[in-house]
Amino acid sequence: MGFNSFTTVVGGKYPAIPAMAQRLKSEFGIKLHMSGSGSACFMWVNDDTDVSALTETIRSGWGTSFWIAEAGCLG
Repeated sequence: MGFNSFTTVVGGKYPAIPAMAQRLKSEFGIKLHMSGSGSACFMWVNDDTDVSALTETIRSGWGTSFWIAEAGCLG
């Protein structure tokens, strides 16, 4: 779903992004998407996804100095 042409360039400069993307795919089967030029990342998850475990995995890799928000889709 979707493609961001900045992903490879930003991932080369900030390897923590592709490393986390691989970890989330491996551990949760979830694809990490980069928004725009990399200022934010997002994931589409199912209702049964353990969001607390997902959040802990991200915090264990990237620390606590970032913002995580849950959102839903209408429709």
